Amino acid sequence: GESGPGEPAPYDEATPPLLGGAMELRPQAAGEPRAGSHVWSLGRAAHLAEAVPPPASSRSAPRAMEPPPLPPPPLLLPPCGWQLAWRADMGKCVDASPVLACRVSGDPQRHSVTAFVGSHAGLLQALDLCSGAVLWSAQLPDRLEASCAISHRGDVVLVGCHDASLYALCAHSGAQLWAYQAHGQIKASACCLPAPAA
Repeated sequence: GESGPGEPAPYDEATPPLLGGAMELRPQAAGEPRAGSHVWSLGRAAHLAEAVPPPASSRSAPRAMEPPPLPPPPLLLPPCGWQLAWRADMGKCVDASPVLACRVSGDPQRHSVTAFVGSHAGLLQALDLCSGAVLWSAQLPDRLEASCAISHRGDVVLVGCHDASLYALCAHSGAQLWAYQAHGQIKASACCLPAPAA
């Protein structure tokens, strides 16, 4: 029967959808026994092409597709010379990337960047990025294979250790704040999220 207002139009089940073809809606063919003025059926795109001829303007010979425009040339930078600025002795190999913490103050001359990095020797160091000076060192019981994580306020450094513990250290002094026993070696960085608002 006819579909009422707000009701979906019935579908023609005579031509069920075929897998692997693009699905299109087509009007029900004239003379089919279904009643109603708003009847549609699902079929393949080929059915729609057979039922509705293309407009005359689209019957011309197909045109070759124009290639997409070329991207702009890469920015050419002048060559720069790489020089060793400083080095830090971490005792053993370093597997994880350093984590950088930027401290911004009202005076641009007082801006600073600290690099936190750990090694297989269990050594965690905070280094001044500009000078390489050791700001503090902390010796943990086992090797460190994951990068540190910094709290959202920048005052706590979290690092996982192979002794199955997650350590929290003061970002300013390196003093241990607490340790959490994870019951397994930690090889990934912690994820720090701010506390939800009350």
